[in-house]
Amino acid sequence: MLERTLNKKIVIKSNFVESPLHIQGDSSLIQSSIMNLCINASHAMPDGGNLYLSTGKIFLDKNYCDSGFSELEPGHYVELIIEDTGSGIAPEDMEKIFDPFFTTKERGKGTGLGLSAVYGMVRQYKGEIKVYSELGVGTSFHVLLPISDADRSSKRPQESTELIKGRGTILI
Repeated sequence: MLERTLNKKIVIKSNFVESPLHIQGDSSLIQSSIMNLCINASHAMPDGGNLYLSTGKIFLDKNYCDSGFSELEPGHYVELIIEDTGSGIAPEDMEKIFDPFFTTKERGKGTGLGLSAVYGMVRQYKGEIKVYSELGVGTSFHVLLPISDADRSSKRPQESTELIKGRGTILI
């Protein structure tokens, strides 16, 4: 989908782990977050460049989690890395990039909701997102999401046939 969506001058390179890595969450929300990060990367490369996507499995131990570098609990995580060779993010903007409605785009060219939505999804799923950027070199987003321990033997939870009733007022 990215190849059809992004500027044709952008070369997409990927390196995904072969074995499935399962996380618990809404797949469409996760896909939307990945698209947001990739579209932002493409905006930073109007004349083309490279977009790298990779996944991996990492383990965060207690020492790392207690070091102050992370707010996560020790355990196994899926790491998604999205890197670009774009213009980079100005140092004065770095602390604001996840704020709702913050944008560096011209008026009418962006809402500033993309990175805020990504941040919200990552936090909702008890993950973390780190950003590294250098002007003129590019930006790298590292998303960590906890690997699910849920039993994957059943595809769907058992649906209840009980009719749910209630009372209330609907306002339109």
